[in-house]
Amino acid sequence: DNIILPGQREHAAICYEPDESKIVVFGGWANKWLDDAWALNVGAIVGPPYAVTSIKPALGPVTGMTKVTIEGIGFIDGVIVVRFIHHKHTIDVPATFVSSKEITCETPNVKHTIGHKTCEVRVQIGNKDFTTTFTTFDYFMNTVAEKSLAFGPGLLEELQMGVETMFVIQARNEKGENRKSGGDKFTVRITQKLPDQDEAQNLEHKFEDPDTGKYIVRYTAPAAGEVTIKVFYVDEEEKLRAIRGSPFEATFVEKAKNRANEMAGPVVGAFVAKALGELDTFQKSTEAGIKASVKEGDTKNLIKVRSHIREMEKQADALRTELDVLEETLHELDKEGLPADSNLKKVTALSEKIESLKGSAKKREKEIASNVAQEAEKTRQKIAQFQTELQQTQQSMKAESFYFYKTGVEGSLKR
Repeated sequence: DNIILPGQREHAAICYEPDESKIVVFGGWANKWLDDAWALNVGAIVGPPYAVTSIKPALGPVTGMTKVTIEGIGFIDGVIVVRFIHHKHTIDVPATFVSSKEITCETPNVKHTIGHKTCEVRVQIGNKDFTTTFTTFDYFMNTVAEKSLAFGPGLLEELQMGVETMFVIQARNEKGENRKSGGDKFTVRITQKLPDQDEAQNLEHKFEDPDTGKYIVRYTAPAAGEVTIKVFYVDEEEKLRAIRGSPFEATFVEKAKNRANEMAGPVVGAFVAKALGELDTFQKSTEAGIKASVKEGDTKNLIKVRSHIREMEKQADALRTELDVLEETLHELDKEGLPADSNLKKVTALSEKIESLKGSAKKREKEIASNVAQEAEKTRQKIAQFQTELQQTQQSMKAESFYFYKTGVEGSLKR
């Protein structure tokens, strides 16, 4: 803050001091020159005597705590600060010296500041300036178990025992967007109960992370029967969170169709066709049921309409999951070289219709609210009337001797 500017001069001696990134000016024709030395810090322009070249890994969750290695040149031991920058937001974290080419640190939590953005990463050592060179770190939104899903032949029916099958876990963030990178922690438990065993046995499986946001699980069922698959996402607090649809039930038979256990096999194809048909039937029948006319006093049809509305509300999450599973399955089949465009268009159309149906259900519920209120009032009146009659009957019965078991044999014969 206390900057003093030197007076005008000429023929001054000038040199550059690289360790401190300073230009030193000495003497020159001015009022005095023998003890006339000045220093100009140009670290912010030329940078300090160290530089940043890369960061590994180059992406991580917005909640931070990702251990990263920053590579560069000229690093020295000391008080090291790593700065994450996005526009006006800056967050500093301490770092540890490893070598002249490496330092390590943990990424900061930026969930409520920078968010899922790309940051510049710069380094400062001691009282020197931050590097003019930088690398970038991409923050992504964390995976959310309730949004993630699984699909593939290994979760379906009529599979071939003794042959390896597979399924895919698709990680999604809180917005329901597919993750594009790996590194998530999932726990998969696959069990099968055999007839000659008291308890279900754990089946071994392989877990593959191709760093795409998708995770591949492979396993083999040794015998025919049901297999239970549970998939959990391990969150930032190391808690297990079940993904959508978990647990899953798969079935294995002694003689299945050829290639039944493969993604591009007949079992997955049959699942797609069946699911599309069931969704279409549900959408049409529910829409017709919700839109059915209800006349005043028509209790029977009123109950039917309300039943369809309640069913729509009840099935909303399951329908969304099934549509998402279908979409992911069809995209995977497309990668396998199978035609999927037609069915993808059907899924898109069904998604739009079902979303519209949810809105229609809410609108219809408001329309019949007065009818429901009238019928509810009638029902309350009937209940009150029945209760009054019941109390009257009870009082009249108390006047009878048999109510207190005092009628006796002779009285009973007379009655």
